[in-house]
Amino acid sequence: MNHPVPSVVIDGFDADAVAASLAEHRVQHLSIVPAMLEPLLDGRPAASLRTLLVGGASLDPSLARRLR
Repeated sequence: MNHPVPSVVIDGFDADAVAASLAEHRVQHLSIVPAMLEPLLDGRPAASLRTLLVGGASLDPSLARRLR
């Protein structure tokens, strides 16, 4: 069975704008690099998030602990 998944693509990065977009679109799955994840976590990430794919650079253990 085919289940299309809508995508939200954001041009540039501003943590507040990304957080607002995640909440507005009720994003459940997010692919992000650690340098962008850290400021996003400093705010309030969308409650709808279920899956984070973090890559493109090493994930510092202290940042990984914040995801729990």
